[in-house]
Amino acid sequence: FFFIQEYIIYYFFAVISALLVFIWFYTHHRCRLRRNTNEAAASKTADALTMSVAVFFVELFFVIADWIGFYNIGTTRARIQLIDVSRVASLLALFYFFVLVLRKYQKIREKEEEERVEIYNQPLTPDNIYQDLSLDPFKFYKSVLVFASQFILFTIYDSAFFDLLSNLRMDAESGFAISLRNGWRGWVYFISATMIMMQFVINTGFSKSFRDSTNFWGSAIAFHRDPKNHTSYKSRISIMILFFFDTTVNTQMLVFLVTIIPFVATFGNEPIDFVLNLVAALYILELDDFPAPRQEPPPVHLHVNHNRDITFDSDDQTNENDDEEFFNEDVR
Repeated sequence: FFFIQEYIIYYFFAVISALLVFIWFYTHHRCRLRRNTNEAAASKTADALTMSVAVFFVELFFVIADWIGFYNIGTTRARIQLIDVSRVASLLALFYFFVLVLRKYQKIREKEEEERVEIYNQPLTPDNIYQDLSLDPFKFYKSVLVFASQFILFTIYDSAFFDLLSNLRMDAESGFAISLRNGWRGWVYFISATMIMMQFVINTGFSKSFRDSTNFWGSAIAFHRDPKNHTSYKSRISIMILFFFDTTVNTQMLVFLVTIIPFVATFGNEPIDFVLNLVAALYILELDDFPAPRQEPPPVHLHVNHNRDITFDSDDQTNENDDEEFFNEDVR
């Protein structure tokens, strides 16, 4: 029965994937022709719309599956496992990622030597610490440590899903599992978490990051497997380990958590649990990100005007007031 349920989910995601491709190309075409935007802006708009719609469709399928609740095959009655929706979504995303990386790798290998050298000379921009291929011992150790932390946190978080599923007894046939524990508040949590996840995939640029990662790893693997580059066997193993870390965290874990969080968030005992669930999941996903560059705020200079009142001017206005006093000790 488990396999029948998974086949239905696979079919659903195949239809949704085709629809999302159509939405992306339609949005991109509309932006390019009717709004006269450049390629980067059109792609960014299409990515944002497509990814938010993808999250919406997945959560809509959660609602439909929760509404159906149970299904009968002969004399056997089984409950639809909502966690399978997230599991299938993450596996399909992982499979698609590997296909794109392999296509990029094969495309580079089929080119002439001069074209390959030109591709290899193009700089690659890493998106997270797992894509730092300098293979510095300390940085590699840090990557291993971060992955171990993310994997442990994800495992703990994942174990909570099965505890929730064990609470969905066969006698809970009336109503939705989403509102099983908190009633109408469960729907508020579910809708709020869905909108937050839609905003999350837009802000993080998941679609662009997904494409950039496939190009990054396809190019990197092709370079280090090229016999003319004389990459050591040890370096190849280290790079494949980083590749495994990146795909596990930023593809499989990310898709799984983004799709399951709205459902899990409905089971909090207290309203604060809803917030903690969201913060915990987002923390797991962002643990491998590069730290944001620290920008010092512009200095604030004190000036005294002719009315003896203290004013605050920005840095670019300081040169215009050289004749004024920087700080007047007579001000009271």
